[in-house]
Amino acid sequence: MLSYFDGGGLLEYISKLKLGQRAFVAIVMGGGLLMLFQNCGKAGFDSVAASDSDSNPNGLTAIENGVPFAFKMTFDTIAYNSSFGTSLAARASQFTFRAGAYSTGGVRVTREFFDYGKAKLKPTYPNETVTAGQLKDLLAGSAANKNSQLQFAIRQQSNLKDTDGIYRTGAAALVGIDFYNTLGPLTDERWADPMIGNFMKTTSEPDFVKYFVMGPRGYRGMEISHSWNASEGLAQSVRNEFRTNAIMTLTVEDSTMGAGIAKGPSEEITKAYGTGYLLGFGVELPPYLESCVPVMDANPASPTFGQYLSGCGTPYVNPAPNSLNPDNILSSIQEVDLATGVPSSAVWVCDKKLRLMIVRPADQPTMCPKGEDLVTGARNLSGYFADLEQIRRVLPAEQWDINLTRRCVVPKDGDNYSQEKLNNKLVQVQYDSTKTCFQALEGITYPTISPAEICAQYISVCTRQE
Repeated sequence: MLSYFDGGGLLEYISKLKLGQRAFVAIVMGGGLLMLFQNCGKAGFDSVAASDSDSNPNGLTAIENGVPFAFKMTFDTIAYNSSFGTSLAARASQFTFRAGAYSTGGVRVTREFFDYGKAKLKPTYPNETVTAGQLKDLLAGSAANKNSQLQFAIRQQSNLKDTDGIYRTGAAALVGIDFYNTLGPLTDERWADPMIGNFMKTTSEPDFVKYFVMGPRGYRGMEISHSWNASEGLAQSVRNEFRTNAIMTLTVEDSTMGAGIAKGPSEEITKAYGTGYLLGFGVELPPYLESCVPVMDANPASPTFGQYLSGCGTPYVNPAPNSLNPDNILSSIQEVDLATGVPSSAVWVCDKKLRLMIVRPADQPTMCPKGEDLVTGARNLSGYFADLEQIRRVLPAEQWDINLTRRCVVPKDGDNYSQEKLNNKLVQVQYDSTKTCFQALEGITYPTISPAEICAQYISVCTRQE
């Protein structure tokens, strides 16, 4: 039997060995060329150059640390309800402030962030331009923006960032009572994608996004309802605070730093990222009195003595509200950039047509009857429906009856006024703001005897213009 060590077998073995070596070298060289080709083909498309991070050449550390704060946010509707009383707490219709984004407001990623990301990042192979996915990753990983959560609170102007700066009813500020989170984590795909993916080709400032269809129920839109209405004194103290140190804020919380602590551009507690709203309140004449002067039965012998017979007597001519009445109508809003302290160029309008007198349900038939709008609304349908749309944002039909003919509203789930009685009858509401009404507050001195009628309360709606 021949073996490979025999003459012919040896030559065959050497021949096969050389062929195998050539094949092995070819495979190794081919693999090397393949790896070189792959590296060569990706050159210029890596997200970050090695010089961006000496300790981690493939990381995004240097670029992430330089990312500017990326979000702008604002409400476009703010409503104030001056009602007070312990009975209001459990009623869905009631609030002190309601705010939301329905038309011109919302949240957006700024043009500055888009420009920064496109300038600093390089396209990932085989893309020729920076993708939305790259920008979303950059947003989520950036030091200034990660863990960002929108938050509403009434804060002290002198302490915008710290949780101690939140006005609160107890010793500690509580989420869902003293401050509220809205939407979800802004760098999460469900909220980040509409703000980035839809505006990749935009060359101007992106539009605000007000509705996030991918968010879970209850976290798709920007809406809050906040109550500080347990007593007349508390309601007045809230208005007083806005004259001195209070500011309504829509800030960004860093969810890793603890509830109520707002992100800010520096360590200064007077700086925070977000939008502030300086609110002004006044003793204003509501539009109700332009056409409807309340008429009360003044005949002591009448079974309806002291009750309202009608809401539409002879209209006043340029009447002035009584100076002793409460300043319970929201009359102005100034929007402010909290990070800079600079007033915004946005214009807020507190249209007097959106100042609505709250009427007691028992007085509804005479003071704020249903059905009038069906007749009178036809006189100016476009204006009527425009006003109704703005009001219904904060006063839904299942909670409130609205009469835009007289500019009044009636809650459907109870009485907003005191249930105290005088001579076995409910204390009447003074719907005529040109006359003195009674406030159970210290420091009010009436010229003669104290009035028997309590003050009317109002809902005021202000809107942000383009």
